[in-house]
Amino acid sequence: MTRSVLIVDDSATARLVLRRIIDEHSGGALEVVAEAADRATALAALARHRPDMVAMDVHLGGDHGVEVTREMMRLAPLPIALVTGVNPGDAQLAFEAMQAGALEVLPKPPGGPGAEAEQLRRRLARALVALSEVPVVGHRFTDLGRPASTVPPRKGAPIESRAPAAILLGASTGGPPVLRQILQQLPAPCPLPVVIVQHIGADFVASFAHWLGSVSGHDVRLCTSRQPLTAGLVFVAPASGHLRFDGGAALQVVSAPPRRHYMPSIDELFESVPPGLGAAVIAGLLTGMGDDGVAGLGRLRQLGASTFAQDPESCAVDSMPGRAIAARAARRVLAPGAMGEFLKLQFARGLQGVDDRKGESP
Repeated sequence: MTRSVLIVDDSATARLVLRRIIDEHSGGALEVVAEAADRATALAALARHRPDMVAMDVHLGGDHGVEVTREMMRLAPLPIALVTGVNPGDAQLAFEAMQAGALEVLPKPPGGPGAEAEQLRRRLARALVALSEVPVVGHRFTDLGRPASTVPPRKGAPIESRAPAAILLGASTGGPPVLRQILQQLPAPCPLPVVIVQHIGADFVASFAHWLGSVSGHDVRLCTSRQPLTAGLVFVAPASGHLRFDGGAALQVVSAPPRRHYMPSIDELFESVPPGLGAAVIAGLLTGMGDDGVAGLGRLRQLGASTFAQDPESCAVDSMPGRAIAARAARRVLAPGAMGEFLKLQFARGLQGVDDRKGESP
Protein backbone atom coordinates (compact mmCIF):
# COMPACT_ATOMS: atom_id res chain seq x y z
CA MET A 1 0.00 0.00 0.00
CA THR A 2 1.38 3.39 -1.02
CA ARG A 3 0.95 6.18 1.52
CA SER A 4 0.77 9.84 0.58
CA VAL A 5 3.15 12.46 1.96
CA LEU A 6 2.96 16.24 2.32
CA ILE A 7 6.40 17.93 2.44
CA VAL A 8 6.53 21.25 4.30
CA ASP A 9 9.76 23.29 4.18
CA ASP A 10 10.47 26.92 3.31
CA SER A 11 13.53 25.85 1.28
CA ALA A 12 12.80 24.74 -2.28
CA THR A 13 16.14 22.91 -2.36
CA ALA A 14 15.34 21.00 0.82
CA ARG A 15 11.93 20.02 -0.55
CA LEU A 16 13.52 18.76 -3.77
CA VAL A 17 16.10 16.67 -1.87
CA LEU A 18 13.45 15.12 0.35
CA ARG A 19 11.15 14.40 -2.59
CA ARG A 20 13.97 12.60 -4.42
CA ILE A 21 14.79 10.54 -1.32
CA ILE A 22 11.18 9.45 -0.99
CA ASP A 23 10.89 8.67 -4.70
CA GLU A 24 14.17 6.75 -4.88
CA HIS A 25 14.41 5.01 -1.50
CA SER A 26 10.94 4.32 -0.14
CA GLY A 27 10.43 1.31 -2.39
CA GLY A 28 7.09 2.64 -3.59
CA ALA A 29 5.72 2.76 -0.03
CA LEU A 30 5.49 6.56 -0.09
CA GLU A 31 4.34 9.09 -2.68
CA VAL A 32 4.68 12.87 -2.39
CA VAL A 33 1.31 14.40 -3.22
CA ALA A 34 1.99 18.03 -2.32
CA GLU A 35 4.60 20.50 -1.11
CA ALA A 36 4.26 23.66 0.96
CA ALA A 37 6.61 26.46 2.03
CA ASP A 38 4.52 28.12 4.74
CA ARG A 39 1.70 27.62 7.22
CA ALA A 40 -1.17 28.75 4.98
CA THR A 41 -0.11 26.60 2.03
CA ALA A 42 0.51 23.62 4.30
CA LEU A 43 -2.93 23.78 5.90
CA ALA A 44 -4.59 24.22 2.50
CA ALA A 45 -2.71 21.19 1.15
CA LEU A 46 -3.69 19.20 4.23
CA ALA A 47 -7.37 19.94 3.59
CA ARG A 48 -7.19 19.32 -0.14
CA HIS A 49 -5.02 16.18 -0.34
CA ARG A 50 -5.66 14.52 3.02
CA PRO A 51 -2.15 13.01 3.09
CA ASP A 52 -1.30 9.98 5.19
CA MET A 53 1.67 11.77 6.77
CA VAL A 54 3.60 15.05 6.87
CA ALA A 55 7.37 15.54 6.69
CA MET A 56 8.01 19.04 7.98
CA ASP A 57 10.80 21.40 9.02
CA VAL A 58 10.41 23.41 12.24
CA HIS A 59 11.22 26.69 10.44
CA LEU A 60 8.68 27.83 7.84
CA GLY A 61 9.68 31.33 6.91
CA GLY A 62 7.91 33.58 9.38
CA ASP A 63 5.84 30.71 10.73
CA HIS A 64 6.59 28.41 13.64
CA GLY A 65 6.56 24.63 13.19
CA VAL A 66 5.22 24.13 16.70
CA GLU A 67 2.04 26.07 15.96
CA VAL A 68 1.63 24.43 12.55
CA THR A 69 1.95 21.01 14.19
CA ARG A 70 -0.67 21.95 16.76
CA GLU A 71 -3.09 23.14 14.06
CA MET A 72 -2.59 20.01 11.96
CA MET A 73 -3.23 17.75 14.93
CA ARG A 74 -6.40 19.67 15.70
CA LEU A 75 -7.72 19.64 12.12
CA ALA A 76 -6.67 16.19 10.91
CA PRO A 77 -4.53 14.07 13.27
CA LEU A 78 -1.84 12.23 11.30
CA PRO A 79 1.79 11.16 11.65
CA ILE A 80 4.09 14.19 11.53
CA ALA A 81 7.84 13.64 11.14
CA LEU A 82 10.03 16.64 11.83
CA VAL A 83 12.87 16.70 9.30
CA THR A 84 15.06 19.52 10.48
CA GLY A 85 18.54 20.79 11.25
CA VAL A 86 20.57 19.41 14.14
CA ASN A 87 21.69 22.73 15.61
CA PRO A 88 20.47 23.31 19.20
CA GLY A 89 17.87 25.90 18.23
CA ASP A 90 16.17 23.66 15.68
CA ALA A 91 16.33 20.68 18.03
CA GLN A 92 14.68 22.61 20.86
CA LEU A 93 11.83 23.66 18.54
CA ALA A 94 11.48 20.07 17.37
CA PHE A 95 10.98 18.78 20.91
CA GLU A 96 8.35 21.47 21.53
CA ALA A 97 6.60 20.36 18.33
CA MET A 98 6.65 16.79 19.63
CA GLN A 99 4.84 18.07 22.71
CA ALA A 100 2.23 19.43 20.28
CA GLY A 101 1.81 16.02 18.65
CA ALA A 102 4.66 15.31 16.20
CA LEU A 103 5.96 11.75 16.42
CA GLU A 104 9.66 11.93 15.64
CA VAL A 105 12.58 14.23 14.87
CA LEU A 106 14.93 13.28 12.03
CA PRO A 107 18.00 15.09 10.70
CA LYS A 108 17.82 16.85 7.35
CA PRO A 109 19.34 14.61 4.71
CA PRO A 110 22.59 15.43 2.91
CA GLY A 111 22.24 16.21 -0.77
CA GLY A 112 25.81 15.52 -1.88
CA PRO A 113 27.53 12.41 -3.24
CA GLY A 114 29.23 9.65 -1.28
CA ALA A 115 28.40 6.29 0.27
CA GLU A 116 27.86 7.72 3.75
CA ALA A 117 25.44 10.37 2.48
CA GLU A 118 23.55 7.72 0.52
CA GLN A 119 23.29 5.55 3.63
CA LEU A 120 21.82 8.47 5.59
CA ARG A 121 19.26 9.11 2.86
CA ARG A 122 18.19 5.45 2.88
CA ARG A 123 17.93 5.52 6.67
CA LEU A 124 15.69 8.58 6.50
CA ALA A 125 13.43 6.92 3.92
CA ARG A 126 13.07 3.81 6.12
CA ALA A 127 12.16 5.96 9.11
CA LEU A 128 9.51 7.84 7.13
CA VAL A 129 7.99 4.60 5.88
CA ALA A 130 7.75 3.24 9.42
CA LEU A 131 6.22 6.46 10.77
CA SER A 132 3.67 6.62 7.95
CA GLU A 133 2.15 3.38 9.27
CA VAL A 134 1.55 4.69 12.79
CA PRO A 135 -2.16 5.15 13.60
CA VAL A 136 -2.70 8.58 15.13
CA VAL A 137 -5.92 9.66 16.83
CA GLY A 138 -4.85 13.01 18.18
CA HIS A 139 -2.85 14.43 21.03
CA ARG A 140 -3.67 12.10 23.91
CA PHE A 141 -1.89 13.65 26.86
CA THR A 142 -1.65 17.08 28.38
CA ASP A 143 1.23 19.04 29.83
CA LEU A 144 1.02 19.09 33.61
CA GLY A 145 2.40 21.89 35.72
CA ARG A 146 4.95 21.13 38.40
CA PRO A 147 3.27 20.05 41.65
CA ALA A 148 4.36 21.40 45.00
CA SER A 149 7.71 19.86 45.91
CA THR A 150 8.09 17.61 48.89
CA VAL A 151 11.05 17.94 51.22
CA PRO A 152 13.97 17.44 48.82
CA PRO A 153 16.82 15.02 49.46
CA ARG A 154 20.37 16.16 49.83
CA LYS A 155 21.38 16.71 46.22
CA GLY A 156 24.39 14.74 45.10
CA ALA A 157 24.11 12.12 47.85
CA PRO A 158 25.38 8.84 46.35
CA ILE A 159 23.17 5.80 46.54
CA GLU A 160 24.87 3.33 48.86
CA SER A 161 26.25 0.35 46.99
CA ARG A 162 24.82 -2.06 49.57
CA ALA A 163 21.26 -0.74 49.05
CA PRO A 164 21.01 1.01 45.66
CA ALA A 165 17.75 2.19 44.13
CA ALA A 166 16.87 3.85 40.86
CA ILE A 167 14.10 4.67 38.41
CA LEU A 168 14.70 3.23 34.94
CA LEU A 169 12.63 4.49 32.00
CA GLY A 170 12.64 3.28 28.39
CA ALA A 171 10.90 5.08 25.54
CA SER A 172 10.84 5.29 21.76
CA THR A 173 8.48 7.04 19.33
CA GLY A 174 6.54 9.75 21.14
CA GLY A 175 8.68 9.43 24.26
CA PRO A 176 10.14 12.93 24.82
CA PRO A 177 6.89 14.66 25.83
CA VAL A 178 5.92 11.79 28.13
CA LEU A 179 9.33 11.85 29.82
CA ARG A 180 8.94 15.59 30.22
CA GLN A 181 5.55 15.08 31.84
CA ILE A 182 6.87 12.46 34.26
CA LEU A 183 9.82 14.57 35.38
CA GLN A 184 7.64 17.64 35.81
CA GLN A 185 5.54 15.69 38.32
CA LEU A 186 8.57 14.73 40.44
CA PRO A 187 10.25 16.92 43.04
CA ALA A 188 13.54 18.42 41.92
CA PRO A 189 15.98 17.13 42.92
CA CYS A 190 14.47 13.65 42.77
CA PRO A 191 14.99 11.36 45.79
CA LEU A 192 16.30 8.67 43.45
CA PRO A 193 18.54 8.72 40.39
CA VAL A 194 16.61 8.43 37.12
CA VAL A 195 18.08 6.60 34.10
CA ILE A 196 16.52 7.10 30.66
CA VAL A 197 17.00 5.24 27.40
CA GLN A 198 15.21 7.15 24.63
CA HIS A 199 15.41 5.97 21.02
CA ILE A 200 16.35 9.11 19.12
CA GLY A 201 18.68 10.06 16.29
CA ALA A 202 22.32 10.29 17.31
CA ASP A 203 22.45 13.90 16.13
CA PHE A 204 19.74 14.92 18.58
CA VAL A 205 20.54 13.06 21.80
CA ALA A 206 22.64 15.83 23.38
CA SER A 207 19.98 18.42 22.52
CA PHE A 208 17.33 16.09 23.95
CA ALA A 209 19.13 15.87 27.30
CA HIS A 210 19.54 19.66 27.39
CA TRP A 211 15.89 20.25 26.47
CA LEU A 212 14.63 17.74 29.04
CA GLY A 213 16.58 19.48 31.79
CA SER A 214 15.44 22.95 30.73
CA VAL A 215 11.73 22.08 30.68
CA SER A 216 11.64 19.83 33.76
CA GLY A 217 13.85 21.67 36.23
CA HIS A 218 15.92 18.53 36.89
CA ASP A 219 19.67 18.10 36.51
CA VAL A 220 19.72 16.02 33.32
CA ARG A 221 23.06 14.70 32.10
CA LEU A 222 24.13 12.79 29.02
CA CYS A 223 25.93 9.74 30.35
CA THR A 224 29.15 9.35 28.33
CA SER A 225 31.41 7.67 30.91
CA ARG A 226 31.15 5.59 34.07
CA GLN A 227 28.78 7.29 36.52
CA PRO A 228 27.78 6.20 40.04
CA LEU A 229 24.05 6.29 40.66
CA THR A 230 23.50 9.61 42.40
CA ALA A 231 20.34 10.99 43.97
CA GLY A 232 19.04 14.11 42.28
CA LEU A 233 20.49 13.35 38.85
CA VAL A 234 18.78 12.21 35.66
CA PHE A 235 21.01 10.24 33.29
CA VAL A 236 20.28 9.93 29.55
CA ALA A 237 21.84 7.15 27.50
CA PRO A 238 24.12 8.34 24.67
CA ALA A 239 23.91 7.17 21.06
CA SER A 240 27.52 5.97 21.09
CA GLY A 241 26.87 2.71 22.95
CA HIS A 242 24.59 0.78 25.28
CA LEU A 243 24.08 2.03 28.83
CA ARG A 244 24.48 -0.76 31.37
CA PHE A 245 25.03 -1.30 35.07
CA ASP A 246 28.66 -2.14 35.80
CA GLY A 247 27.80 -5.05 38.09
CA GLY A 248 27.16 -2.71 41.00
CA ALA A 249 25.62 0.69 41.63
CA ALA A 250 27.18 2.53 38.71
CA LEU A 251 26.43 3.03 35.02
CA GLN A 252 28.82 2.51 32.15
CA VAL A 253 28.67 3.03 28.40
CA VAL A 254 29.57 -0.13 26.49
CA SER A 255 30.63 -0.13 22.85
CA ALA A 256 28.76 -2.94 21.17
CA PRO A 257 26.73 -3.52 18.00
CA PRO A 258 23.11 -2.35 17.93
CA ARG A 259 20.67 -4.83 19.41
CA ARG A 260 17.90 -5.52 16.90
CA HIS A 261 18.76 -2.17 15.28
CA TYR A 262 18.52 -0.31 18.60
CA MET A 263 21.42 1.78 19.86
CA PRO A 264 21.12 2.32 22.75
CA SER A 265 18.89 -0.59 23.70
CA ILE A 266 16.41 -0.50 26.57
CA ASP A 267 16.81 -4.25 27.05
CA GLU A 268 20.56 -3.79 27.49
CA LEU A 269 19.95 -1.46 30.44
CA PHE A 270 17.15 -3.49 32.04
CA GLU A 271 18.94 -6.82 31.66
CA SER A 272 22.18 -5.47 33.16
CA VAL A 273 20.61 -4.75 36.56
CA PRO A 274 22.41 -7.09 39.00
CA PRO A 275 20.09 -9.65 40.63
CA GLY A 276 20.85 -8.23 44.06
CA LEU A 277 19.58 -4.81 42.99
CA GLY A 278 16.45 -5.93 41.19
CA ALA A 279 14.00 -5.52 44.06
CA ALA A 280 15.21 -1.93 44.63
CA VAL A 281 14.45 -0.81 41.08
CA ILE A 282 11.39 0.89 39.61
CA ALA A 283 11.25 0.39 35.84
CA GLY A 284 8.80 1.72 33.28
CA LEU A 285 8.31 1.09 29.57
CA LEU A 286 6.72 3.97 27.68
CA THR A 287 5.33 4.70 24.22
CA GLY A 288 7.20 3.34 21.21
CA MET A 289 7.38 1.05 18.19
CA GLY A 290 8.78 -2.46 18.41
CA ASP A 291 9.52 -4.57 21.46
CA ASP A 292 12.75 -3.19 22.91
CA GLY A 293 12.59 -3.35 26.70
CA VAL A 294 9.87 -6.00 26.92
CA ALA A 295 12.18 -8.91 27.78
CA GLY A 296 14.22 -6.78 30.17
CA LEU A 297 11.12 -5.53 31.97
CA GLY A 298 9.95 -9.10 32.41
CA ARG A 299 13.29 -10.07 33.93
CA LEU A 300 13.10 -7.14 36.35
CA ARG A 301 9.61 -8.14 37.45
CA GLN A 302 10.90 -11.63 38.19
CA LEU A 303 13.64 -10.09 40.33
CA GLY A 304 11.03 -8.25 42.39
CA ALA A 305 11.24 -4.84 40.76
CA SER A 306 8.27 -2.50 40.68
CA THR A 307 7.50 -2.46 36.94
CA PHE A 308 4.94 -0.50 34.96
CA ALA A 309 3.91 0.17 31.37
CA GLN A 310 2.27 3.20 29.86
CA ASP A 311 -1.45 2.91 29.27
CA PRO A 312 -1.75 2.07 25.54
CA GLU A 313 -4.62 4.55 25.14
CA SER A 314 -2.26 7.40 26.04
CA CYS A 315 0.58 6.28 23.75
CA ALA A 316 1.59 7.85 20.46
CA VAL A 317 2.57 4.27 19.50
CA ASP A 318 1.51 1.45 21.81
CA SER A 319 3.69 -1.43 20.56
CA MET A 320 6.30 -1.49 23.33
CA PRO A 321 4.02 -1.07 26.35
CA GLY A 322 1.30 -3.18 24.75
CA ARG A 323 3.68 -6.10 24.33
CA ALA A 324 4.98 -5.65 27.87
CA ILE A 325 1.41 -5.84 29.19
CA ALA A 326 0.66 -8.91 27.07
CA ALA A 327 3.84 -10.58 28.36
CA ARG A 328 2.86 -9.75 31.96
CA ALA A 329 6.15 -7.90 32.37
CA ALA A 330 4.43 -4.88 33.93
CA ARG A 331 2.96 -5.00 37.43
CA ARG A 332 0.92 -1.85 36.73
CA VAL A 333 -0.46 0.04 33.73
CA LEU A 334 -0.38 3.81 34.18
CA ALA A 335 -1.33 6.90 32.22
CA PRO A 336 1.39 9.59 32.16
CA GLY A 337 -0.59 11.78 34.54
CA ALA A 338 -0.57 9.03 37.17
CA MET A 339 3.10 8.09 36.94
CA GLY A 340 4.40 10.91 39.11
CA GLU A 341 2.03 10.09 41.98
CA PHE A 342 2.91 6.41 41.70
CA LEU A 343 6.63 7.18 41.89
CA LYS A 344 6.19 9.58 44.80
CA LEU A 345 4.25 6.87 46.65
CA GLN A 346 7.28 4.62 46.25
CA PHE A 347 9.50 7.39 47.67
CA ALA A 348 7.22 7.76 50.68
CA ARG A 349 7.38 4.05 51.35
CA GLY A 350 11.14 3.97 51.04
CA LEU A 351 10.64 1.63 48.07
CA GLN A 352 8.83 -0.83 50.32
CA GLY A 353 6.05 -0.58 47.75
CA VAL A 354 7.91 -2.90 45.42
CA ASP A 355 6.41 -5.74 47.44
CA ASP A 356 2.93 -4.25 47.44
CA ARG A 357 0.87 -6.38 45.04
CA LYS A 358 -2.22 -4.20 45.30
CA GLY A 359 -3.34 -2.93 41.92
CA GLU A 360 -0.76 -4.84 39.94
CA SER A 361 -1.33 -6.83 36.78
CA PRO A 362 -1.58 -10.60 37.26
